[in-house]
Amino acid sequence: MTCTFVSIYKLLDSSFIAPARREGIVHYAKVYLAVTGHLPYQFGRNSLSVMEQREWACEGRSILSQYRAVTLAPDIGAAEPPETFYVIQGVDKLFVLLGTKGSVLRSFGDAPFVLKESSTRLYSHIAEDC
Repeated sequence: MTCTFVSIYKLLDSSFIAPARREGIVHYAKVYLAVTGHLPYQFGRNSLSVMEQREWACEGRSILSQYRAVTLAPDIGAAEPPETFYVIQGVDKLFVLLGTKGSVLRSFGDAPFVLKESSTRLYSHIAEDC
């Protein structure tokens, strides 16, 4: 019985789960490349040619239309100007934001907050001419 279950799981994993996981990783890498100009650090060294990077960045730029851009004030006490981010994912009051410096996890705690959409759209130097 266990062997049957494991076999079915392996079949489902190799047929459906693993390809969907790879597609999601590539999708995120394209968006990340379009905003930051480099692949996520989890990818290790740059394994794409310059042309492939440009293609991915252009695809990522078109994907970015699905995400809301917001301009947020810096953390309390920081002397930095407001930054624009894409809201990649949010759960309750915790958000995954993507900006020119990379991804950021930001929590708004119990304080009330508003994430107004920004007209500013960030693109890296690679994705500017797409």
